[in-house]
Amino acid sequence: MTASLDDEIVELRRANAELRQRLDEALAREAATAEVLQVINSSPGDLTPVFEAMLEKVTRLCEASFGLMNAYDGERFRAGAAHRVPAALLEWSARNPLLQFGPGTGPAQIVGGENLIHTVDLTATEAYQRGDPMRRALVDLGGARSHLIAALRKDDALLGTIAVYRQEVRPFSDKQIALLQNFAAQAVIAMENARLLTEARERTKDLQQSLEYQTATSDVLKVISRSTSDVQPVLDTLVETAARLCRSDSAAIAIREGEVYRYVSNTHSGAADPEYFAAMRQRTIVPGRDSVAGLVALEGRVVHIADIRAIPDYAFPEGGELRQRTDEVADLNRGLEARVAEQVEELGRVGRLKRFLAPQLAEMIVSQGDEKILESHRREIVVVFCDLRGYTAFTETAEPEEALKFLREYHGALGPLVSQFEGTLDQFSGDGIMVFFNDPVPCPDPAERAVRMAVAMREEAGKLIAAWRRHGCELGFGAGIAQGYATLGQIGFSDRSGYTAIGTVCNLAARLCAEAKDGQILVSSHIAEAVEAAATLEDLGNLELKGLRRPVAAFNVVQGNSAPDARPNLTVVARGPGG
Repeated sequence: MTASLDDEIVELRRANAELRQRLDEALAREAATAEVLQVINSSPGDLTPVFEAMLEKVTRLCEASFGLMNAYDGERFRAGAAHRVPAALLEWSARNPLLQFGPGTGPAQIVGGENLIHTVDLTATEAYQRGDPMRRALVDLGGARSHLIAALRKDDALLGTIAVYRQEVRPFSDKQIALLQNFAAQAVIAMENARLLTEARERTKDLQQSLEYQTATSDVLKVISRSTSDVQPVLDTLVETAARLCRSDSAAIAIREGEVYRYVSNTHSGAADPEYFAAMRQRTIVPGRDSVAGLVALEGRVVHIADIRAIPDYAFPEGGELRQRTDEVADLNRGLEARVAEQVEELGRVGRLKRFLAPQLAEMIVSQGDEKILESHRREIVVVFCDLRGYTAFTETAEPEEALKFLREYHGALGPLVSQFEGTLDQFSGDGIMVFFNDPVPCPDPAERAVRMAVAMREEAGKLIAAWRRHGCELGFGAGIAQGYATLGQIGFSDRSGYTAIGTVCNLAARLCAEAKDGQILVSSHIAEAVEAAATLEDLGNLELKGLRRPVAAFNVVQGNSAPDARPNLTVVARGPGG
C-alpha cells in the first residue's frame, strides 16, 4: 500500500514537472512572438532587424544549430538573413550567388508548391547522393543533418523561405514545426506591411507633389488676375515656379517676335551667371535643331535632354502634362485611401474583439467576415469566477495609488492566461475575473481548459501573494467553476461594447468562488465528472450557497494533472460535512 502511494506521488510529481515544462515552453514561445512583433512595430518598412530577430528566436526555440531566410524574386532565391551559419558555408554561398537549386532540394520543392519540408537526414536524400552542389555544401561545409523549411507565401505567391538546421540527425517535434510555420506567417505579415508602407510613402510623395503643383498654379493665377496690363510679373512668376517645381538650377521663358524667339524672363540659383542670361536676352532664337529652344520652337513639343553638355544651348519646358499627372495622382490616392480605410476598419474590429476574446479567435472571426456568432444565442458553457480573499479589507487601508498598482500586477499576471487557454474574457471587475469557455467558438474540452486555467491562475496568484505578504498584505486566492446553459451575446453600443453570458451557471460559479477559501478552486459536480481524468479532487459534500435554494455538491481541485498521462480516476482525498 505504501509503495503504491509512493509511486502515485512520484507520478504526480513527474506530471507536475511536465506541466511546468510545457507551460515554460509556451511562455517562451509567447515571449519570442511578442518580441518579434515589437521589432516589427518599431521597424516600419525595414525588414532587416525583423528577419534577424525572427531567425534568432526560431533557431533557439527549435533547438537548431543555425537558420537561414531567403527572399524569392520569381526566378531566384537571394539571402535575406542568417543566424549562426558556419563560416565555410557562408563563404561558399558568397562565391556561388546564382547557383540553381537542383531537383529534390528544399528550395526546389518549395517552388514546386510545397509549404513545409522536413528532412530528418540530409545525407540519406537522393539530392545529396547524386552530388547536388547546394545539398553537398549544406552537409559537408555547414554540417547540416536535419532541416526544416517553411514557405513564405502571400495569396499563393512565393515570397521566400525560412529554414532551421541541426548538425545532428534528430527530427523536429510537432510543436517546433508549428512554431516555424507561425514565424513564417509573421514574416509574410512583416513583408506585406513593408510593401504597403512603401506604397503609402510613394503615394504620399505623389500627393504632396500634386498639391504643390496645384498650389503653384493657384499662385500663378493670382498674379495673372492682379496684372491686367503688365505681363512681366506673370512671366517672372511662371519661370520661378517652374524652376522650383522641376527642382532645376535655372529656367527661362522665350516668346515669339515675328519669325524668331527672344528670352524675356529667367531665374537661376547660383549655377548660372546672371550676365549669361543678360546676354541671352540680347540674342534671338531661330527655330532649328541646333539648340533645345530652337527644337522646341520648331516642333512645338516637350523636349527632354539627359545630358545638356551635348548641345550648345538649352531650356526647360514648364510641364504641359501637369493636369493629367495631377488627375492620375488623385485617382491613385483615392484608391490608397480606400484601401487604408478598409485595413484600419479591420484592425479596429480585431481590437474590439480582442478585449473579450482570445486573440486567435478574434482574428478568425474578422478574417471570416462573420460576426453573427456574437449575436444573442443560448449554449452550454463553463464559467470561471476568481477573486482575492481579503481584498476589500486591503483597499480600506491602502492608498488609491497602491491599490491601482496592486491590480495592475494582478491583472498582468492572470490576464494572459485567459488567452493562453483560449477562454473568453467577460470582465475584470476590481479583483474579480469572469471567464467562460465553449463560446463564441465551441471547443471539445471546455471543463478541462477551465480547470487548467484556474490552476495556472492559482499558481501565478500564489507568487504575487507571497510577495505582497512581505509588505504586510494578507491576501488569498479562490475560484469557482460551473457548467450549464446560458444566454450569450454582445451588449453595449457601437463605440463601446462587450460580450457577456447571463444565466444560473454564472451565479453558481460566482457563489462557489465566494465560498472558496484561500487556495481553493471549487467546482460543481458536472465539472468534477468532466475532469476526473485530469485533476485530483477533494469531495466537500453538499454546500449551502447564498442565493441558491438547494444545496450544491462541490469539489475542490487539489492538483491538476498532465492530460496525456492522467488516468481516469476521480481521486477523493477527503470528504467534507454532508458528504
